[in-house]
Amino acid sequence: MTNRSKNTASSVIVVVPWYGGSHRAWADGWRSVSRHRIELVATAPRTWRHRMLSGTAELADELEAAASRHGTPDVVVVSSLTDTAALLGLARRAVGDAAIVQYQHESQLLHPSLQPGDRHLVDIEWRSMAAADAVWFNSDFHRNLYLSTCPHDTSSLAARSSTMPVGVDLSQIAVDRRPASDPSRSVRLLFNQRWDADKRPQRVVAALASAAAAGARFEVVLAGEQPPDDDRGLLSACERLGQRVVHAGTATRSRYLELLHTCDAVVGDPLHEFFGVAAVEAMAAGCHPLLPQALSYPELVDHPQRLLHRSHDLVAQIITFCADPPAPDATLAAHVRRFDWSRIGPLYDEAIAGLAR
Repeated sequence: MTNRSKNTASSVIVVVPWYGGSHRAWADGWRSVSRHRIELVATAPRTWRHRMLSGTAELADELEAAASRHGTPDVVVVSSLTDTAALLGLARRAVGDAAIVQYQHESQLLHPSLQPGDRHLVDIEWRSMAAADAVWFNSDFHRNLYLSTCPHDTSSLAARSSTMPVGVDLSQIAVDRRPASDPSRSVRLLFNQRWDADKRPQRVVAALASAAAAGARFEVVLAGEQPPDDDRGLLSACERLGQRVVHAGTATRSRYLELLHTCDAVVGDPLHEFFGVAAVEAMAAGCHPLLPQALSYPELVDHPQRLLHRSHDLVAQIITFCADPPAPDATLAAHVRRFDWSRIGPLYDEAIAGLAR
């Protein structure tokens, strides 16, 4: 590795096998603010198991092409869902003596959808971290849980691992962009997570329906991304909640931001959450979090006991909130702005500079 001064720009290749959703936003966001020269090696967000098992050769070809165009990198950052050990073997001439960082958006070992036949993916993930010079987890919750659960010896991994939160683009999100308060308007609740089983959207819909049956007055924005092959869950939610639903389905970024600034609280009850980009966006816009007092959420807020629900009382929390909705929480909104790329980008860049030296 080259001996570089603190402020010298390093050559960085970021490998993203699942270039979509929050993974794409993470890579593009860092690249847009970094002082380093970042090149992306990315493949389409399809069939994640294929990406881990058979997509390595394609990534290696792309990595070699990037190194041929731009020279041997100082640092290679590899996003999760990659067999990093195999990638480095296939592209060893392209990466040279580059420092290797494994970025863990999620962990297969901890994912609730892991099937018995997928245990080999856990081993691939472990080898990927073992092959890296540094491992970055996206939250303390994620890092601590992985280190305490992993069946392998984690002493070496613990020494090479750290927490690097996900950067979030909050440049167009702020409490002061909310429309003027209308006393006649119903409270508006937001669900903005993926409509996948691990996010338990039907559990949230059931809580909303129960709160409505108990007399709570509210409207609902259902803005989470839908699986491309399944829209029945969203249709069922609209049927159960009826005219309370003011938006259902995905939206353009501009429309999503417009809706976000009209909502009063963000609701969720997922099986797992390793960071929480959707929650950060909502809270930055002034929404109160009706989210579990568990997983990674307590790391995001300033007073977890005051702000977050226990999973068994979400209905009661919704009813209470709708009966006497508080003003937008500007203090919390300011607190979560520490995740904006303007603050997270320099943390990444300093870590990269240290590795390059």
